[in-house]
Amino acid sequence: MAAELTLNAAQGAIYHVLGAPGIASLTAACLSTDRAIDLGRLERRVKKDGEARQRLLFEVAAELYGREQGVSLTEMLAELDGEELDRVLHAIAVVKRRRITIPGSPDDPWIRAADPDR
Repeated sequence: MAAELTLNAAQGAIYHVLGAPGIASLTAACLSTDRAIDLGRLERRVKKDGEARQRLLFEVAAELYGREQGVSLTEMLAELDGEELDRVLHAIAVVKRRRITIPGSPDDPWIRAADPDR
């Protein structure tokens, strides 16, 4: 999470997806000494040992990275739910807006709407 704050929007979105509960254990095993994710190593690991859900999360991250994977909304809705789906949709929104907002921060429109004094 701390790394997300120091990255540009696209990189932060990728890290956000790769931190989802379904793939976090594989991601953590691929962290380098400088706390970066070795994407090549993670890709090999996901292809070799990953389940369908983990492969899909990696494909979403790769798509956000700029590698066309052909991930469809239908596939995401069928395979992902809960926090994983939340993270994927948030990451897509971040990349489209090109800025990072952390849910619950003062910039969050829901917080601003709930606090008329802001």
